[in-house]
Amino acid sequence: MEHDPEEIYANTIQAVKNLVEKSGIDKSQLAVLGISNQRETAVCWEKGSGRPVYNAIVWQCARGAAICAQIEAQGGAAMIREHTGLQLSPYFTAAKLAWIFQNVDGVKEKAEAGEIACGTMDSFLVYRLNGGRHFQTDYSNASRTQLFNIRTLAWDQEILDIFGIHPSCMAQVTDSNGYYGETDFEGFLDHPIPIRGVLVDSHGALFGQGCLQKGMVKATYGTGSSIMMNTGETAVFTDLGIVTSLAWSMDGKVNYVLEGNINYTGAVITWLKDEVGLIASAAESERLAAAAKPGDQTYLVPAFSGLGGALLGQRGQSRDLRHHQDDRQSGDRACGAGEYRLPDYGYCQRNGEGIRDADRRTACGRRTHKERISDAVSE
Repeated sequence: MEHDPEEIYANTIQAVKNLVEKSGIDKSQLAVLGISNQRETAVCWEKGSGRPVYNAIVWQCARGAAICAQIEAQGGAAMIREHTGLQLSPYFTAAKLAWIFQNVDGVKEKAEAGEIACGTMDSFLVYRLNGGRHFQTDYSNASRTQLFNIRTLAWDQEILDIFGIHPSCMAQVTDSNGYYGETDFEGFLDHPIPIRGVLVDSHGALFGQGCLQKGMVKATYGTGSSIMMNTGETAVFTDLGIVTSLAWSMDGKVNYVLEGNINYTGAVITWLKDEVGLIASAAESERLAAAAKPGDQTYLVPAFSGLGGALLGQRGQSRDLRHHQDDRQSGDRACGAGEYRLPDYGYCQRNGEGIRDADRRTACGRRTHKERISDAVSE
């Protein structure tokens, strides 16, 4: 899956023009610009011209899976998780950039000569909007590249070497409410205005919904979904498969988050409409859900590009959970008759009914995700 970076930049300029026209304001009233962007999508461009060397590779694209598999086989996965808070996966930016370096002619050589810039979509837009005078990204974006050490708050040289990415290619990491240069939107404004904020879309939602204190949680739904908890100024690492990253850095102070992702939520509705033909519009899904038989125990896990969150990986497939009552990993405590558990993830089903959190520990002999995450954050 790819996007044309030039089209995105052109649309950004046009969106500003449309805003001024439709709102009826005087363009001289525009005072400041902030950017919120899609995470993990990777782009590389020439520093001199600002032209992309290849299309932007979208966050959902798993073409870097073989690169990640090779790194895992060489024993690098645990270190990457320890340094970045992220499980090794082509979902993140690093493997996408490595794929470009390995497959697009001349990029590696230009990078070694200091002629290539690469990063997430925000850094490209900032670069183009300010005419190449500032090459910057913010902490929320950097933390999702799988190249940034969230303990030292710097690009990780060891990981850059593993993925084959030259450090000169990486942007200066700046406070999310920092200064990112100025822009006049390709001459649309009579005088340039400052770019004074960059924040990833999902992290921006955490901020926008007021989850500014430790322990506050948001859930947002779009193409996919993000369930994110603010853990304050301390990074919390768990063995539950969810990721640790940076919420933001404001005025020199960082906040961390724990997050679980579902790669497909809203996109499943689109799939049901456009590909399967079960519904004619997204609005029909609510009526059909309400009309569903309560006794139907069929579940669809939409693992179209791998499972997200605690099940993060590319080998997962969509499946009907009814027919897998014997799924258990070696060493897992066996559930009773008529029960099953998704391996490692603490969810039980007994005789077709979900077990409540209060009963689950007794029924399965293990603590729930909710309890274990709560303990980790409290510590």
